[in-house]
Amino acid sequence: MRLFSKDNKVKTKEQRKHESMVFLKSHGIEPMKELPFIEDGEKITLRSKEEVVKRAIGLLLISLYAEGLCTGEPRDNHRSWIETLIRQYSARNFFTPKEKTFLENNQPPQAESIHFSWQYEPLAVLLWSLGFLDMKDALSVPAEICDVPKVVNSVKVFQSYNKLYSHAVLRGREIILDQADLIYRYDWVCVEDRIHNPEKHKMEWGIVMGRHKALNWLINYGLDVPQDWDNVSTDT
Repeated sequence: MRLFSKDNKVKTKEQRKHESMVFLKSHGIEPMKELPFIEDGEKITLRSKEEVVKRAIGLLLISLYAEGLCTGEPRDNHRSWIETLIRQYSARNFFTPKEKTFLENNQPPQAESIHFSWQYEPLAVLLWSLGFLDMKDALSVPAEICDVPKVVNSVKVFQSYNKLYSHAVLRGREIILDQADLIYRYDWVCVEDRIHNPEKHKMEWGIVMGRHKALNWLINYGLDVPQDWDNVSTDT
């Protein structure tokens, strides 16, 4: 996926939809023409840089912890290690209610560990929005998972919340909205594929859903009743 608004030029929702449709068709993807628009830019309030940085750190730590549990090694070893990182990044309050429950569970179900270990995809989107990853690293055509070591290192290199925050530059509203519109239409194609081809187990579906969640959270989707991370809607 490419960056449409290189100059952060304000667009109408009609222009944004048109660009998304042209791009998807150029890749052989045909979303339904009748899919509605997303909101105009002036009606969107982005998450603050502070919110995004804290959420990125929370996602990184929960993903590392869950990935460790998936190896089958003793939980206590990973819990001690992740506690060290929580203190290092002053991240005690960066976790959502569901993440806190997972961290505190002495015997988390394997399914939960697998679920939380899949948070690198939305994390990559948040790091892109903060300027730490390029488009090709976070929002390329979702044919394969992101470069996990690169995603992890783009945070760990700063070693603290304050350093990460000071280097972050939140991308412009129009640029983020371009990607929110595009992933919305891409997700509809994935939903249709799951309905008509339920026997498939496409990795692409999970990648798109993770990106869609992150982008909807960034633009405060459902602004009348802002949704927290645990409950962000990715409806199509």
